[in-house]
Amino acid sequence: MRKKTDSSIAASIGQLLIIGFDGTAMSPRLGSLLTRLQPAGVILFARNITGGQQTYQLLKDCQACVSTPLFTCVDMEGGRVDRFRNVTGPTPSAAEVFATGTRKLFRKHGKVIGESCRALGFNTDFAPVVDLAFEASKTVMSSRAVSADPKQAVIYAREVLAGLRSANVVGSAKHFPGLGEANLDTHHELPSVNKSWKQLWAADIFPYRAMRRELPMILIGHANYPEVTHDHSPASLSQKWITDVLRKKIGYPRAGLYQTIWKWAEC
Repeated sequence: MRKKTDSSIAASIGQLLIIGFDGTAMSPRLGSLLTRLQPAGVILFARNITGGQQTYQLLKDCQACVSTPLFTCVDMEGGRVDRFRNVTGPTPSAAEVFATGTRKLFRKHGKVIGESCRALGFNTDFAPVVDLAFEASKTVMSSRAVSADPKQAVIYAREVLAGLRSANVVGSAKHFPGLGEANLDTHHELPSVNKSWKQLWAADIFPYRAMRRELPMILIGHANYPEVTHDHSPASLSQKWITDVLRKKIGYPRAGLYQTIWKWAEC
C-alpha cells in the first residue's frame, strides 16, 4: 500500500475546511491561502459583501484558486441575520414569515433567499434555524427561531429547504443539538443548557431526527450540555454529540448525501 504524500494529506485536510477571511476582493495573500489549503468551501459575511458584482467576482476569484468545486457559503436567514441587506434590500425574519401560518410563504421565503444567493454567486446557505423558540433564549435568538413546538419548526424548515432547493441552493439545519434553552450568545460565551437527555431527545433534537434523510448539512452548535456529556466542552467539539448521537443514534448522514448536494449545487 502506497503511503500518502504530504501534499495529498494536506489536500485531504483542506477538504474538511470552509474558511472565512477579511476583505472584499481577491488579494495575493488570500489567493496564496486558498491555493495552499484547497478548502472545500469559503464563507462570506457582511464584512465581505459591498455590492452584487463585487460579491460575484470575489466568489469567482476564490473558485479560480481551488481545483475542486467550492461550497460558496453564506449565513442568510433574513431579519437579524441578513448579509444581503445593503445589496438586495431587507428580507423578513423567519419568525415574521412563520407568523403568517402560510406554508406557501414559508417556501417562498426559502426561494427568495435562494434566488438572491444564486444571483450573487452562492450555492450554499447555512439556514434554516431549527432551534426552538423557548423563553430562555428569547433575548439571544429572538426572531431567528419560529416555534417552541418542534413539529412546527419542522414544517417551516421543510418548506424553506424546498424553496432553497428550487433555486439550486444547498440548505442546512442549525444549531445541533439545539440552542432553545441557551441564554448566552455562543459567538462570545459558552452557555450551559441544563436539560436531561430525555428532554433534549423529545424536543430540541426532534427536527434532526424527523429530517435526517432530508438535510443536506447540519451545523453543530457551541453550547455545552453537561447532563449529557458530563463535561464543559461545547457540542461542536464533542465526540458524544457528533459521533455517538448525530451519526450513530440518529443515523446522519445517509448514503449518497454528498452526491445529492452537488447535483443541486452544480445546476
